[in-house]
Formats: sequence, C-alpha cells, structure tokens
Amino acid sequence: MFLLFCLNQVCSTIEKQLGKSMNDLFSNFVSVPLATASIAQVHGATLHDGQEVVVKVQHEGIKTIILEDLKLCAGLEEREVNS
Repeated sequence: MFLLFCLNQVCSTIEKQLGKSMNDLFSNFVSVPLATASIAQVHGATLHDGQEVVVKVQHEGIKTIILEDLKLCAGLEEREVNS
C-alpha cells in the first residue's frame, strides 16, 4: 500500500524534525513528490545557497507499524519451526 502525505503533513513533519520553518530551510520546495512508498516519500527542494537537495519524509507512525509487522513475521516463523 502506498501512502501520499498531503503537503501540510509533509511540511509539519519537516518543521517538527528540523526545528525551523519551511521558509527558513528552503528557498523552494516542490509540493509534488518525486517518489512515494509505504515508508516515506521524497520531495525536491532548493536550499538558500542554491544547492538542490532531495528531502525524504518518513510517514508518521511508520516505525510502530514496521515493528508490529516484524513481530508478526517472527511469530509466524516460530510457529513454522515448532510444527
């Protein structure tokens, strides 16, 4: 399943993680993601010095989801070994 953050979520996550506003961080931020997947999505951006960068933004709560998935997989493997 692929998720697509809305731009407000992306900006909020970036600002929370980096402790600065989008305007302080970037002179330009491309609102349409270059790629998106179940774990994160990436956006193109330009820093104030003109350097072009790619910003990876992890989906909120993804760590918890991955850990739960890994627990489920471990439980299935244990069941298979013990049967």
